[in-house]
Amino acid sequence: MPTMPNRPFAPRDIFCLPPSASASEAYLQAVRGQMRKVKGILLDMDGVLYRGNEILAGVREILAFFREAGRDVLYVTNNATRTPAMFVDKLQGMGIAARE
Repeated sequence: MPTMPNRPFAPRDIFCLPPSASASEAYLQAVRGQMRKVKGILLDMDGVLYRGNEILAGVREILAFFREAGRDVLYVTNNATRTPAMFVDKLQGMGIAARE
């Protein structure tokens, strides 16, 4: 199971939530504590939220966790083949709340 760093989080830090069935309450409390310091989350889309037209495992859960923590999520991409409206449609089609 991942451990929390013994220092404040920095932009270079990455942490992952284990599946809820295997997450200890102590670990989740530590993550919640660190989340209080985070103002917003930037998530790349392709390969992070989905691959092709398939949402990736755990995406709904982590987005719900961010929402419950009261954090704003912005979706970003370096893919210039679609308009922002097209990406919103794609995300919404996968059940991900999104707006331009």
